[in-house]
Amino acid sequence: LYIIIEDLEAFRLGCSQLVEDLVNPNKKYLVYRDFIRAYRNMLPHEKNRISSEENTRGNRP
Repeated sequence: LYIIIEDLEAFRLGCSQLVEDLVNPNKKYLVYRDFIRAYRNMLPHEKNRISSEENTRGNRP
């Protein structure tokens, strides 16, 4: 797997903004809303995979 970054400064800025959004409690709803939007567009087998992963994690000691 290779990732080609054409604009390193834009990549750094995007990463720092992503981390800020994930850490900032006032912005967490934005990340959650984006996940819900993506989940709605998933195919049924993709949703089943996510559900099975959550169930597996929940049953671990």
